[in-house]
Amino acid sequence: MDSERRLGAWMQLLVRKLNAGGNYLLKDKGITVMQLRILRYIRVHPEQTQIANISDFFDVRHTSTIQVIRALEEKGYIYREPIPHSHGKKIKLTQEGEMIAAQNENTIDQTEKIMFDGFSEEEKTFLFQLLGRINDNLDKGFQITKK
Repeated sequence: MDSERRLGAWMQLLVRKLNAGGNYLLKDKGITVMQLRILRYIRVHPEQTQIANISDFFDVRHTSTIQVIRALEEKGYIYREPIPHSHGKKIKLTQEGEMIAAQNENTIDQTEKIMFDGFSEEEKTFLFQLLGRINDNLDKGFQITKK
């Protein structure tokens, strides 16, 4: 690994490895990391399951979210329910979707265990503090506002 790599490049590399590793752990489950993340989001935030909420939460394009939602729908893991007096639809888990989400919940824990192998609790805490400061600095420096 080249020591001249910039922080942004390191972050991109780590995100790619996290996704690839998670997809590797899920390969026999017929689901991707992003699909699992969305199923988990729906489980945790049952009242905020419109596509716009999901897109905002993951900071991804609306069209990308729609693609993942369609794939989950085709697999029978979710369904869309009309919202009374609105054009929108809530996304709900089917029984199978709930089961898949629950069965694969530990994938996130496994990934973090691999990622933090050899780290002390103090090192992890310090790393999260630093990442939080970087996040705040980027918000401030680029005048990014929360939606």
